[in-house]
Amino acid sequence: MLPEMTKSEREVMRLLWNSSEPLSCTEIINASPDKHWKDSYIHHIVNDLIKKGYIKIVAFEQVSRVYTRKFAPTMDWGTFVLHQVFTPEQLADRDYMFEIWRKLIMAVEDVHIINEIERIIKDYKRRIEHNF
Repeated sequence: MLPEMTKSEREVMRLLWNSSEPLSCTEIINASPDKHWKDSYIHHIVNDLIKKGYIKIVAFEQVSRVYTRKFAPTMDWGTFVLHQVFTPEQLADRDYMFEIWRKLIMAVEDVHIINEIERIIKDYKRRIEHNF
């Protein structure tokens, strides 16, 4: 299981997951109008997220005469959720995962969503077959 995140860390992660590019601390602050933490606390939040393995430094950018770090998530939101819900042992158990997938698919009653799931599976299957 992944380490727990504080409310502030979740806010920062939500911004990073929703961003199409890495963000600096200043960009995170500017994108967080509803934050409940002080601007000066962002460095502590970011360093804790690095220690926990949720984000990484991906670039340095010069702003005026100072270099600032740019951060990106180490995993996408879906992978994060997957690891919050399932243990590594459960993810490795084929029978368990078949049952979970069956339950998830059976819970969907929208044909458009089922069609999209089929498309995703077909695309992924083609990609796997192409790599072998």
